[in-house]
Amino acid sequence: MQKLAKSKAETRSMGWASNEDDNERAPLLVGVREAARLLSVSAGTLMNHTVPRGPIPVVKIGARTAYSVKDLEAFIASRTKRPKSGPVAES
Repeated sequence: MQKLAKSKAETRSMGWASNEDDNERAPLLVGVREAARLLSVSAGTLMNHTVPRGPIPVVKIGARTAYSVKDLEAFIASRTKRPKSGPVAES
């Protein structure tokens, strides 16, 4: 059998990721517990905010339920309250 890639550099140049690279990258999807932890809520609260009950999209892979990290970030951004610009009240 012949080796397909001899080094990390060669592997990267071919567009493949090695297992070591996978550990350094942020995941695209996270499970229910991790998503709840990222949002600082319980798994039940997360489920109440998940489609079809709420706005957070869910990814189903077989029986597994997962969430896109980008969708979680978008949810946080949509719920972030910013102060209105205008005159500041003096005390």
